[in-house]
Amino acid sequence: MKSEDKIQSEIFQWFWNSFPDYLIHAVPNGGHRNVVEALKLKSTGTVPGVADLIIHLPNAKCVMCEVKTEIGTQSPAQKKIEAKIKAMGGNYILVRSLSEFKEQIKKIIL
Repeated sequence: MKSEDKIQSEIFQWFWNSFPDYLIHAVPNGGHRNVVEALKLKSTGTVPGVADLIIHLPNAKCVMCEVKTEIGTQSPAQKKIEAKIKAMGGNYILVRSLSEFKEQIKKIIL
């Protein structure tokens, strides 16, 4: 089974090369940090649960993309962000592979 990092890397590279006029970037919310750095990140705008990738599209549209493994599950914070984005009419996708990402993103941008 592929790791979440591997899946995310494949997604990023494919999108970056396939749609060079758009912007995709990672949100490094995960990982282990010391208390001082964690407090600094929180005070400067790091929000728990924000999706792994943000894709900026024309006309101020964006897509939040959460990447999980085949068996991965969203945290309560991630579910809360998903609900908030969808309630505002935004685009939020949860994907488990590059092929699933391609299928979902093409529905939004093509």
